[in-house]
Amino acid sequence: MKLLLPSPLEQLHPPLQLLFLLGIILFSASIGVALLQLILSVTNIDIATIDWKHISKYEVNVMRWVQGISAIFTFVLPALVYAYLQRHNWSYLSFRSQNVLVLLFLTTIITLCLMASGNWLMELNQQLDLPATFDSLEKAMRAAEDQAAEATSAFLQMDSFGEFIGNLIVVAMLAALGEELLFRGALQPTLQRWFNNNHHAAIWVAAALFSFIHFQFYGFLPRMVLGAVFGYLYYWSGNLLYPIVAHLLNNGLAVIAVYALGVSPDAANEADSGVPWYASALATVVMVFLLRVFQQYNRAATSLAQNSADETFSSF
Repeated sequence: MKLLLPSPLEQLHPPLQLLFLLGIILFSASIGVALLQLILSVTNIDIATIDWKHISKYEVNVMRWVQGISAIFTFVLPALVYAYLQRHNWSYLSFRSQNVLVLLFLTTIITLCLMASGNWLMELNQQLDLPATFDSLEKAMRAAEDQAAEATSAFLQMDSFGEFIGNLIVVAMLAALGEELLFRGALQPTLQRWFNNNHHAAIWVAAALFSFIHFQFYGFLPRMVLGAVFGYLYYWSGNLLYPIVAHLLNNGLAVIAVYALGVSPDAANEADSGVPWYASALATVVMVFLLRVFQQYNRAATSLAQNSADETFSSF
């Protein structure tokens, strides 16, 4: 067996590791920006002047490429580089798997309940009313929220199968993979070491940062809870597969609903608002119960694997 010595990065104090991770993100993102500037100069599109309400199909298709490249250089590559520098391989990202089918089934139902349970949190968040002193900030936040909704609606206007596949790749797959690699795979464990192994603090701080970087402040609370659930799925299983699948379902079902079921983009963009409070409450109860089942199932599986390993070792 090849024993790997701790890397210099692995021996740094967690806050310094986080600064190093931030440096990797900024360096990788700057390369992505340079590449995007080259693409946009060829296509003659100025992102700053795009009117999302009247955007052309050509502009939407270019913006899909922009979003995909941004996800790769901002999330995927930094997480992979950070993981490799930590352990000289990608085992740090924890893709090991056991009892996959049962846990994938639980993950799917948990995600569906999570999507249905966000109604009351969304309504609470929408009622955010800052003091008069912060009127300019509130207007800016509202404007950013409206622009994000318009952009989402523009992306979800799909007239061909190719556009549907493009959205599945960019809006669902790349977003789920990149954000989970970075926030759950790289950031959350580093925060946990910094917080003296307090996994709850690490999960919620990572979830808050995950919600913040979307810059949609009137959806901050439900998105933070979403990130926290992804964090617990990762912590209990030790496997990034489950938060990635949950994230993929959360993003991908909206794309599928618009294309295959004929749901309007605006309705898909505000799916939570149509769920009655009692259905939202029931979904929350079921979700909490299934999260507990997910936790216990992983604990039992880990204990069984440990006992099996101990028996194998004792037989030598």
